Amino acid sequence: MTARRKVVWVNLTILGILLACAIVLYGTMQGSLGARFYARNLREGSAADRLRAATALQNFGSRGARAVPALLEVLKNPDNAAAPACARALREIDPQAAYEYASDLAAKKPALSATVIGVFGNVGPAAWRAIPLVRTALGRSEHIRELLPALIDMGDYSDEVLAAIVADSQDPVYSAKKWDAMLAFDRLSDLGDRIRPELERLSFDSTPAVAGEAKIILGKIQNRPKYSMSGLARFPAQAQSYQEYALDRLSKQGPRAADAIPDIVVELHSSSVLMRFMAAWTLMHIGSPARSALPQLRASLADPNSLVRDGATDAIRAIEGTP
Repeated sequence: MTARRKVVWVNLTILGILLACAIVLYGTMQGSLGARFYARNLREGSAADRLRAATALQNFGSRGARAVPALLEVLKNPDNAAAPACARALREIDPQAAYEYASDLAAKKPALSATVIGVFGNVGPAAWRAIPLVRTALGRSEHIRELLPALIDMGDYSDEVLAAIVADSQDPVYSAKKWDAMLAFDRLSDLGDRIRPELERLSFDSTPAVAGEAKIILGKIQNRPKYSMSGLARFPAQAQSYQEYALDRLSKQGPRAADAIPDIVVELHSSSVLMRFMAAWTLMHIGSPARSALPQLRASLADPNSLVRDGATDAIRAIEGTP
């Protein structure tokens, strides 16, 4: 028995050492060493390697700063298959660099392939000034599945986008286009009464999946609690990923999110560049009811990052109703 116990303890010790080494290696790979490793894969790896590297870097945050030049190198060709994943990684690592890249790309007016649209969409709200360009693809006859999700990710909840979703939802057959419209309606459920009439129509659609989904979304709209009673309340105290989620939700609510303004203003002082920008971006969507936030937004005009300054500038214009 004693010999057996020794063997067991030796095995457990070895397993413990291996586990500790694995934990240390994982932690190391999530820092600068991992960023350098993935940056090399972006430069020298196969197409699959580049995609895997870009996807991995999306979880690095600012720890992935060493990979930014390699991400930008891939993004020189926005039609590269890995470009959308690189755009998302760049946004998570360095939102200022992502903003500058998206602005420069929009100024070049590239052909709007599905991949290029995906790049803008993955930069998300930081590419809001590229919305007019991306929106020009709405008039095409072919169905670009990446288009509506990209515009929604960028913060385009305009009547033009809603009209495109409605048109897709009216497809006479149960198609990818029609189901994509339902997914878009679901993502925009915070718009509330703006989409309620179309959802009521779709709740009687001949396709059970469509009718059922419409009823689910209507339920979300009808049972939406006030901000103070919702899970979004006091979101600045949560993890950054939840803060981003909350600001995205509140931006869709527009003027109805006025009760959340004190919490949104808190985010204007966040240590995160992306959160400071998204706070301004959300206030822009709320519009005139956010007048109480104007002093803080004007203070944001001195932010060291142009992403935040430009976001605050557009928010002030939207709130004051100036062109």
